[in-house]
Amino acid sequence: MANETIITVIGNLTADPELRYTQNGKAVANFTIASTPRTFDRQNNEWKDG
Repeated sequence: MANETIITVIGNLTADPELRYTQNGKAVANFTIASTPRTFDRQNNEWKDG
């Protein structure tokens, strides 16, 4: 799979992941996460949690 998209997700799971399989036998996981947005404080030159 040469053109896979890789992402990093940071947050807290809100429920247990749901693992299922497609008709072709491929594993698929469904999950939900909660995250807090961050903003950049230009005065202090640092990231702040929202």
